[in-house]
Amino acid sequence: MDSIGISKHSNIVYQGDTSHGRRLETPNLMPYYFVGSGLDVESQQREFGSKPSKIFVEDYFDPITRIKRGRFFDNPYEFDWYLQDNSRKDLPSAACGDGAAQMERLITYQRSPLNELRNASTYPDVVLGKEPFITIWKVVSIENSAFDVPIVTLKSHRSLGELPNLVSGVVPEDIYPQLLNAIEKLESSVNRLGPTDVVDRCRDVLSIVFGSLCNDRSKDLGKSISSFVNSELKGQDNMIAWSARIVNRLHPRGKPNEQYKQGFREPSEQDAQLAVKSVWLVLVELGWGSSN
Repeated sequence: MDSIGISKHSNIVYQGDTSHGRRLETPNLMPYYFVGSGLDVESQQREFGSKPSKIFVEDYFDPITRIKRGRFFDNPYEFDWYLQDNSRKDLPSAACGDGAAQMERLITYQRSPLNELRNASTYPDVVLGKEPFITIWKVVSIENSAFDVPIVTLKSHRSLGELPNLVSGVVPEDIYPQLLNAIEKLESSVNRLGPTDVVDRCRDVLSIVFGSLCNDRSKDLGKSISSFVNSELKGQDNMIAWSARIVNRLHPRGKPNEQYKQGFREPSEQDAQLAVKSVWLVLVELGWGSSN
């Protein structure tokens, strides 16, 4: 059985099975959970004592391509391991087969069966890390090793660096606090929520922007864009208007009733990225946001 065990006192990590564990040198372990349609995030984040209930073991990382490869473990429980660790002089010796080995009770994680990924038409995203420092990763591929261990390849596809900083003195003072709050909520959703929620937060930001541009905050985004185009652009769309219309068109795709009536597909990660980039372009083109 492919398992990992973590010492409750020293946090030293062992790998193997409970009858023969070897020390895992310089391990990079991170809590994880899956986010996607129908998945219960809260139950995945429950802890086992002071340890996470799900752990990703990173075996490889390329900082240039932002690719990780590793293994998923879950279902923790306490169990006595037989170890061979010459660096540990504090462990008691115990009979093991025809010889002896060191023994320690470890928090033990089994190889995850990855039920969340089985038979999924679209893989859910993977959140790595612990609040407030987390990243979101896309499942690229899953391969079984010669020992029947699923090796998962992940690619990072979101970061907080996708939105510009607001330029004080340029953004109208009457909307600055609310616009800043909406952008902060969008930044938070980028690294925590699914594509539909990200698109919704993008629409919230642009509703404030175009409500201000057309001097009517009561209008919805679509009417605000049209009013801005007619009054300021003489009826001719430009990059700002086109970008805002993209977000406005993506918004209803997250509604189940619209998906049913119009045959829309559910918003994807690529749609969410497009929406965020559209917000970036609107703010920068208006001069309200810094592109640095």
